[in-house]
Amino acid sequence: MTTTDGINRAILLLHPCKGVPLGKGFGVWGPRWRYHFDESGKWVKGQVRRPSGMCGQHGGQDIMAPMRTALVAPGAGLVLEAGWQDPKNKFVGYGLRTIIQLDGTGGLLLTGGHFSELMVQKGDVVARGQLLGLSGNTGNSVGPHSHWQLEKPGPYPREPIPFEFVEA
Repeated sequence: MTTTDGINRAILLLHPCKGVPLGKGFGVWGPRWRYHFDESGKWVKGQVRRPSGMCGQHGGQDIMAPMRTALVAPGAGLVLEAGWQDPKNKFVGYGLRTIIQLDGTGGLLLTGGHFSELMVQKGDVVARGQLLGLSGNTGNSVGPHSHWQLEKPGPYPREPIPFEFVEA
């Protein structure tokens, strides 16, 4: 990825809760997801029924954080959204989530989902390592964890891109 300073580099984000193991990763197929990469590599809505019973791909990285584990900002940026993905149905998607436009990345968006509580609000400027909230089990979730998804800016559905977490 080429960042705004013109340097081509990998996306390395601070692990949001040091020492907690990773869960489902980018691109893994599963029965609960509604999007997938089509033959051309485009991220599209629609389930594909596979012989394994899996019908969609995971667009991010899960972290198996116990309930109410502190989650910090993996990168610095501006909080564009903080709250329920769908205030009328709290079992949808990421549930309680944040979307941060990351500094120095050409507008890349980082979604953090399934929080139990948020410590930031829309319009906040966050520093890498700043407390965002506490892990939870909100939205389309079967147990406590946090979900992190990096996406290119644009209309929904935005194309997710792979990244790696690094320990501080």
